[in-house]
Amino acid sequence: NHSLRSWEAASEYFRASPGVAERMTFDQLQHWVELSTELAGESSLMAAAFIKATPSALEQLSVTDLDAWSAQGGRLCRGNWKSIALSGLYFQHSPRLLGSLSLDAVGRLVDIIDQLTERSYELANSVLEGAGDIFENLAEGDREPFLSFARAVTRASWADTRLYFERGPKLLDGVDEGQRATFLELASKVTMDVGRQGFPLFADAAASLTQIEHEDHKEMLAFATAIAPASSTASMEYLKAAAFVRSRLTPQQMERWAEAGVERLKLGNA
Repeated sequence: NHSLRSWEAASEYFRASPGVAERMTFDQLQHWVELSTELAGESSLMAAAFIKATPSALEQLSVTDLDAWSAQGGRLCRGNWKSIALSGLYFQHSPRLLGSLSLDAVGRLVDIIDQLTERSYELANSVLEGAGDIFENLAEGDREPFLSFARAVTRASWADTRLYFERGPKLLDGVDEGQRATFLELASKVTMDVGRQGFPLFADAAASLTQIEHEDHKEMLAFATAIAPASSTASMEYLKAAAFVRSRLTPQQMERWAEAGVERLKLGNA
């Protein structure tokens, strides 16, 4: 009774409810209907997408998680047709995302997508549609750091979000697997400090690390992290230059080169 298209939500309810009822008590089923009805008050199409996706979502979520899951999709709906379509897309894709990310982490992805809608619904849709493949293929320990850096990139320069989601996983391939989280955490801090230059610095530093033996990444990232409080830019510039410098200097000379940079930083901050 909500709108002329509410029959679509009702149809999905009749189709999905037998499978959903197998996982719920009757009271929980009634609460699921209440959540669906609340969404239908905003958009019948969004409610239909929520109902249709519920059986798949319950393979990853508990029944008590449905409130938070429905709220995440509802956040993306602002009453216009683009936001309604995006909310429906969220419910369509989120069961797959929940196979790789926790519900809280998916909520942080929703934060990113919500920010992008202020600039481009096309980009928001693109990020949401591609996220399933990206997070499935990332190592488990890289997923949360990858997402944290994505939030930093979006806040600093929304247009770079597409580049990060397209190029970020491949750029990380060249970084030692045990050091990727450290590198992404450093990149997040740097981006929060330097703004829109954050992603280009990350990309150049990742390209440089690709040319360096993986066993040396830990030491280099430890050094870059140590100097970051004095200068975020210097920490990434060190990583950017490291591959070239190593091709010209001995390990002892490179150590002296790095120490000279630290001394310059100390003088600059004195």
